[in-house]
Amino acid sequence: SPTWGNGATGYVLLGFHDRGCRYAVWADLGDRTDGKHVIFVDVHTVAGASKAAQREVEMQTLFSAMAAINPPRTASAGGATTPLPVVYAGDFNSHKNRAPDTVATVMHANGFYDSFDLATALKNQHINSYNGFDTTPRISYTWGDHFDHVWVVPGTSRVAKWRNGALIVDGRLPIPIPSDHSPVVVDLQLN
Repeated sequence: SPTWGNGATGYVLLGFHDRGCRYAVWADLGDRTDGKHVIFVDVHTVAGASKAAQREVEMQTLFSAMAAINPPRTASAGGATTPLPVVYAGDFNSHKNRAPDTVATVMHANGFYDSFDLATALKNQHINSYNGFDTTPRISYTWGDHFDHVWVVPGTSRVAKWRNGALIVDGRLPIPIPSDHSPVVVDLQLN
């Protein structure tokens, strides 16, 4: 069992499939000024339009493991017993236009929503976070088709800004392109 407040870290094996293992890694990070802690989880689910059922199993596995990693604890003397807040981020290989969006189904069932949908301000929202090393941005005017997400619990968080951090110059991604995914940058506050 992790020792909270001492930079506890770990991983969750999501499964053996699609030519290898899938993992999520997590870290308990504490604010030095107020001593409050948040668990950040970095997730990479299996890729492929036909892999929705596998992504659903991976997400169910992740939530089951996180319940054991992050059990309810007393916040302060006489305080309520709750788990630490959690932020899930990473490449989920899923989006609203990829039906069924099993990742969102599992996230919503556990109280988490995409920061994209909760943000009060958006920037470059029509550019997919997956770029495939292509200099031509992948555009979707419906939802953005983002494979990369930051999931939070509404009511315990406030998402001020969401932006796709892709560097676009004259309508193109300049080379060299450092990754096949552009960063998703989210400004959020957690209670």
